[in-house]
This record gives sequence, structure tokens and C-alpha cells, in this order.
Amino acid sequence: TVICTDKTGTLTQGKMAVREVWGKDPYKILFAATACSDADISEGNESGDTTELAILREAKVKQISGADIEAKAARIRVFPFDSTRKMMSILRADETLYSKGAI
Repeated sequence: TVICTDKTGTLTQGKMAVREVWGKDPYKILFAATACSDADISEGNESGDTTELAILREAKVKQISGADIEAKAARIRVFPFDSTRKMMSILRADETLYSKGAI
């Protein structure tokens, strides 16, 4: 799975946005990206990495909610990003490990 982003608008508008989700099932890609996110857009407040915030905004349009994911399958363990693994992962209660970063 590949998530491609274009940073056009990041400097001029201070906001990053998802323009296209590329893959067999864009819904599943956004779901997985949301399940492996530390950003938050709940209650009108936004906090976190700009790339993750853009993904969460697009997920919200597709009716994917981080709060719903958390309620159905809470985080069991978080493996923070580090330069050795070059990725971060979240193990959820449904026994799914969601990861983002380098392969």
C-alpha cells in the first residue's frame, strides 16, 4: 500500500490535504491510516502531525472516525517511530497490527 501526498498549499495555506487515495480499496487504506494515527481532529480541535491531520480530514469525509475505531478496537500497544525500524505501529484489540512508514 502506498500513500502519496502533495505538499502544495502547505506553505501558502498552512494546511495539507489529501488529493487522491490510490489503491484497490481507498476506504480500507484510509481506515488503516486512521487506525495508525496519533493525530486528533475530534470536537473541532486539531492536533498532531500535518500529514496525519490531512488523512484524518479525508477519512472523516468518508465517515471513518478515529474515535469509532478506538471504541471498537482499543490500542493494546504502540510501537513508536524510530530510525532503526523506520516505521511506527499500533496493535489494536482486534489483534490487527497497523503500521506506517518504510517497508
